[in-house]
Amino acid sequence: MGLSWNKTYHRYVTALTFNNESFTLPDGLEDIGSYSLMAWTAPVTSIKLPSHLKRIGTNAFSYVHLMGELKIPASVEEIDDGAFSYMPFVTKVTLESGSKLSSIGKNVFGNDLGLHYIDMTAATGLKQTSCSRTSEEGPFG
Repeated sequence: MGLSWNKTYHRYVTALTFNNESFTLPDGLEDIGSYSLMAWTAPVTSIKLPSHLKRIGTNAFSYVHLMGELKIPASVEEIDDGAFSYMPFVTKVTLESGSKLSSIGKNVFGNDLGLHYIDMTAATGLKQTSCSRTSEEGPFG
């Protein structure tokens, strides 16, 4: 079983590498728990998600000031409600080819005012297909 990270327990906080406005999560991490990185205060130019990541919890990255593009690894199967909400400076979200994403929660990208492009074509097994900014049930909330 891979690593799981939840802010409440601070179990793997030392495994987070923050370097020059970017951070890398450890490669063995499979689950980012709810609220784990919420409200990261420093501007971030890149986030490197681990290649074996399976789940991103509720509001895990809410209010993080990522400047630019977010790449979601193909291994991610589930993205919970609000996982990337209120990230005003993210401009593009891309799922890696061969994506295993099968479940996406509500409001995942809600209030991401700078978001201009989401490429979810790699998620062929996705259950939630609504991607309208006006839908309260879809990933834009």
